[in-house]
Parts: sequence; structure tokens; C-alpha cells
Amino acid sequence: MKDQLFIWYQKEGRTLPWRENPHPYHVFLSEIILQQTRVEQGMPYFHRFIENFPQIQNLSTATEEEVLKLWQGLGYYSRARNLWKAAKYLVEHHGGVFPSTYDELIKIPGIGPYTARAMMAFAFSKPEVAADGNIWRVTSRYFGLKEEFPNSKSIALTQELWKDWVVENPSHFNNAMMDIGARICTPLHPSCDICPLNGQCFSFSEKSWSNFPVKTKKTKATPLTLLYFISKKDDRVLMKKRDETSIWANLYDFPELNFPIHFSQKDEENLIYEELRKYQRIKKVISIQKQPIHLLSHRKIQPFFCFVEFVPILQLEKGETWIQIKNIHQLPVPKLIESLIATF
Repeated sequence: MKDQLFIWYQKEGRTLPWRENPHPYHVFLSEIILQQTRVEQGMPYFHRFIENFPQIQNLSTATEEEVLKLWQGLGYYSRARNLWKAAKYLVEHHGGVFPSTYDELIKIPGIGPYTARAMMAFAFSKPEVAADGNIWRVTSRYFGLKEEFPNSKSIALTQELWKDWVVENPSHFNNAMMDIGARICTPLHPSCDICPLNGQCFSFSEKSWSNFPVKTKKTKATPLTLLYFISKKDDRVLMKKRDETSIWANLYDFPELNFPIHFSQKDEENLIYEELRKYQRIKKVISIQKQPIHLLSHRKIQPFFCFVEFVPILQLEKGETWIQIKNIHQLPVPKLIESLIATF
């Protein structure tokens, strides 16, 4: 089976820029971008970062806002902040050169156990299995495993089961397994008949692929209502930079009120006006525009754009600043308000 896997990869493996040039920086950048992100979605961001920051040293001298702006629209912004922190750490502690050992890689901001193993396999040809969701799906179906993933047991088990396969060519092994998971052994409707591993695959012989992997319970997204206050004055608009502890940390959006509920659709307009009347900073409400639900991994957000006039003498709150409208497009903003900003 091992030979079939490598033969299949030589013929069918995806051509990706970080595979063609597995420089540690390219591998690291791709791994951070592709966390929680499909290759097709992440590819333009990879090229964008390489174009703007061709070396890790270039990234280390960028501002956080520049990095967040390039990342805009990709979500999970902590990845971008860690990318920036990692560049600074590498230049400060390693002269801009990636270490090749697990113990040193794991110290770098944004690099966890999976990313460290992926770096070792792809960038340094060390015999490590980079057990992501794709590889685990193939593993669980091939061996008929019911363990949950990811946890220490299932990750260690993956390393053990494939240890003889990964030695020959760690990069090709991991890339082949990831490609099979992404293109053949898919979550729904896998193409088992053309899989190079079907000769000894447990779920293929038992026709039981739908039982693997064991599905873990998803965290329920909690409701959140955001009332954004949008006010223009003398070619400026009042915006707010979010703090480190909030969702969309260090991105710019607007002053807001938020509620840990969704209003009843029947009464939502009256309820919103009632809340706005309590808000002493507002002089006049011009209009309220309900926006589509915005889903995050842990939040189900119902946003409203409230176009308002603030009181004449407005005391600014923490993080708030009047931004020239001509400069607004340079700021990193959440995807939630991207389309609105484009109209300014």
C-alpha cells in the first residue's frame, strides 16, 4: 500500500507554491493561513503576504495594522497577530532563521504541536506525521478507529501507525495523505473506488466509511446582537479600535451597544429604538439597517447599522477616534463591516 500511495501522489498530487519551494518561511506561512481555511480560499492570501513580505525579516518590521489589513477577510485574526509576533520572535531569538527541532519550534508564537510537526516534515524532512483533520479522517477510516480527534491519544496513535510509512519521504507522505483526505476521502461522498489505499482500508471493505471518524460535539454558537453607531462629521467618521480581549482584537469598527440575545423579529425595531433612547450619546437616529446574520465559530451575530447624529459635545470613549474618510480604507476592519466601509 505504501508504494501505491507514493505512486498516486507523484501522478495526482496538488501543485502548491509552498510545496514547490518548501522554504521554512513559506511552509510556516502556509500552515498558519490554512488553519480553519480551505486551500482555495487561502491561496490569494499566501501570494499577498509573499509579495508584501518576501522574507521573515520584512514581516518582522511591519506594523500590526499592516499585517491585519493584509489578512482582512480571512477570519480568525489571532492567526495574523501570531504570525506577526512569530516573525519578531524569530528575528530576535534566531536571527530570522527557523530552528529545526520540535522543542525550539514550539516556543514560537502561533506554533502548536501540529504546526511544529508540519514544519519538521515539510521544511526539514523529519519523520513526523502532521496529523490534521484530513490525515485523521484517512487514518480513522483505514484502520477503523473510533478515537476522538484531536487529543493526545489520537495524535500519538497516528504517529505510531504511520511511523514506517513516513520515514522514506516525510514531505511526500504527509502531502499525499492530505490530498487524499481533501480530494478522495472526503467527509461526505468519498470516492473510495479510486483511492490508492482501498486495498487494505477497513471502512472500504466493511462499507462503513460514514461511521468514521467519530463526530465530536460542536460548540453551540451563542447569540449576540450588535448595534453599530455610524456617524459622519466634516469628512470624518467615528471609529473604534477594539482591545486585545474582544472579538476582532485590534481591528477597527464603530462604537456599539451589544446584547447577549437576539431580539424578537416581531418587536425588534421598537426594542432597538427603546435601547437607543436610553443611550445619552445619541442626539438623533437617522435610520436603522438590519444586516444578515454573521456566523463565527462561537458566535451567531445579528448586526444592525444605526446611522446617527451624536450629541454636539461628544466625550470620546477608550479606543475611539475620528478618522478621515479618505484614510478609512487603510484600516483593518472585520468582514462584518467591510461592505459598508467600501461605500465611504
